[in-house]
Amino acid sequence: MAAETTYPPCVGCGFCCTKAVCALGIGFYECNEPPDPPCRGLVWSEQDQRHYCQLILEQGAESKLAELMAIGAGCSCTLNDWYREPNQNRTK
Repeated sequence: MAAETTYPPCVGCGFCCTKAVCALGIGFYECNEPPDPPCRGLVWSEQDQRHYCQLILEQGAESKLAELMAIGAGCSCTLNDWYREPNQNRTK
């Protein structure tokens, strides 16, 4: 049995949706790979000072969609250097 991999928690920095739009973003928002990102489903919460996925906000964090997208699983991108920076609105 393989050991479970753990990742640092998601901080909502927007790296994923800015660097590589997921299949849902491509399908629902008609985004393409670069240079089109950030995904048009990426939304900024001024109150929380973090990004969210509009589809997940509509479906709920406990939805099957959130599970399929690994929402809440943490940051698995080793190239993400934004993780250590204060969050800023990257939807502009």
